[in-house]
Amino acid sequence: MAVVVNAMGDVYENGKKISGLLTEDRKCSVSAEDAVMSLGPSGVFPGAASGTTNTTLAAIFTNADLDLPSLKKVIAMAACGMSRAIRPVFTMWDGDTIYAVSAGSDKVPAEINAVGTLAARVMEAAIVDAVRSSSVSESEYLSNI
Repeated sequence: MAVVVNAMGDVYENGKKISGLLTEDRKCSVSAEDAVMSLGPSGVFPGAASGTTNTTLAAIFTNADLDLPSLKKVIAMAACGMSRAIRPVFTMWDGDTIYAVSAGSDKVPAEINAVGTLAARVMEAAIVDAVRSSSVSESEYLSNI
């Protein structure tokens, strides 16, 4: 799996926020979920007035012998891992997208529920890894809170 994260939502690891929305002066952390819920009828999120400015892109690669409908199910199940790691996710201010491909000459039989469950678990871990591997360390992020 490959994931690139520039999420509008907050990123969590084991229930603890590790990255996310800050106040305009970047001195305090705020809940992206609460910020979305407090929007008025305009639905304009601060910083997102110009359209989609954030996105999380993910690609699932497998050698499981899956047809297109099965790959679509894996994508749907993997989205659960994305929602465990990013809150909120798939908003109108995000371009969040997941792709899946079954490739290779040695495809193996696989049970779709197992593949989808594993994809969700790996998705969550890959998002956390992408954030932790970014150029901004946790201590730098936390010093801005």
